[in-house]
Amino acid sequence: MRFFFIFLFAMGAVFSSALRSDEFDASQFKSWWLDFRDTEGIPEKLKEMEDYFVSSGLLEESSKFWLFLNRRNIEQITYQGYENFKQTVACNYFTWLVNRDHGYAKNLFRNGTQFLDTIAPAELTKKHALFTEMQSLQYNQTTVMFYFYLIQNGAGPYLEKLEEPQFGNPPSITISGKSISQDTLNSLLEYLSIATHCSMSTVSCILEVGAGSGRTAWCFLKQCPNVKYIIVDYPPALYLSQTYLTSVFPDKKAFLFRPIENAESVQEELDAAELIFLTPDQMRLVPDKSVDLFMAIDCLHEMKKNEVEFYFHEANRLSSLFYYKCWMDTVVPLDEIPYPFSSYPVRFSWRKIFEGECIIPSDFSHAFYQVL
Repeated sequence: MRFFFIFLFAMGAVFSSALRSDEFDASQFKSWWLDFRDTEGIPEKLKEMEDYFVSSGLLEESSKFWLFLNRRNIEQITYQGYENFKQTVACNYFTWLVNRDHGYAKNLFRNGTQFLDTIAPAELTKKHALFTEMQSLQYNQTTVMFYFYLIQNGAGPYLEKLEEPQFGNPPSITISGKSISQDTLNSLLEYLSIATHCSMSTVSCILEVGAGSGRTAWCFLKQCPNVKYIIVDYPPALYLSQTYLTSVFPDKKAFLFRPIENAESVQEELDAAELIFLTPDQMRLVPDKSVDLFMAIDCLHEMKKNEVEFYFHEANRLSSLFYYKCWMDTVVPLDEIPYPFSSYPVRFSWRKIFEGECIIPSDFSHAFYQVL
């Protein structure tokens, strides 16, 4: 259960050592949600999404670990607000509060720390509201080293287009006159992993599964503003990405999540939309081979095997390119499902563009395939 312990350590969270899998099965989650749903502070749109999640059959398809995360994320949004999600919910995913020896950051510090001397001390020691002083310092140092790693590797022109949006109270620091966070840099690294192996000018439609808060979508849309972007996710992540991206891109035509009984009634709206937000059972609305790039970043290793198979099937049905990024070798906590990176159900007909270990985080791997 390596992933689970790293996950808890990275968040600085404290949980009972007696955490049991039967506390996070579908029936337990439903019972909890029905008790919790009227708690003061839950956004109405999130409540609508979670009600759909519980009643649609999606609940029964989810892993116990995702239900654990789901509950934790809902509580954080409820008690600490959407306005702080980049210092709460984001720390359950790709905002890392770890020291320089941790697998996330160790490659960044391998050749020394000289870049830290180029940053104003006030930025390096900046205290973020919901982090401790030590967490803030470690986060700031890692962010600086990450920024200069990208600069050294030719990412300067792409960074020029990016500055961390202030929605969600990001733990950003000022580097080269811009507000920069780990979200900014991780998302650009993912963009470059793809853009260096294919011409993004040929990509007109992207579908991302498990998009979290929408950080990667934001980066891709800043680099390629005319791309149509479809997000497929469960709430509360779907609530975050929909709220965030429609705030950051207010002029884009958005198809917002809603229960859909008649596909024909929304087809014209879907065709015209530039941003689309769907739950997994609504992927049937996306026509065959209408997507150029299908992505699954930091999510497949949280799922049951049948869910993973479903998304690989959908990638095969919908897209011509598929990129995914996962823990190198892990076990889904609570469900005890092993996921060596080699176990994902790649089709024999697909052509491998690349597969390998990530520089950041060093214990992740990623792969990119042409879907044939």
